[in-house]
Amino acid sequence: MRKHGLNGIFSKEIMAGALSKFCIHGINKVTNFIRKKKVSMVLIAKDVNPIELIIWLPLLCKKYNTRYLIVESKSRLGKFVKRKKTSCVAIIKH
Repeated sequence: MRKHGLNGIFSKEIMAGALSKFCIHGINKVTNFIRKKKVSMVLIAKDVNPIELIIWLPLLCKKYNTRYLIVESKSRLGKFVKRKKTSCVAIIKH
């Protein structure tokens, strides 16, 4: 029997790959993409411990004229990129 919709046609790996074309996560990747000016917006978690890991990220965003948004928790950001937790997420320009 044939399934209808995108979930029936494509595997979970392909659908997760489609999401990875639009956003990236992790402090190192996000920092590199901001410096290359390939990011349109950055989402930063508020409850990162120690805070020194991300305290400089809004300043970097201001330096490169990138919009940023502080989000309530790491777990909410993690749900956005289908992970358990993540400290920051960047949405890539197209």
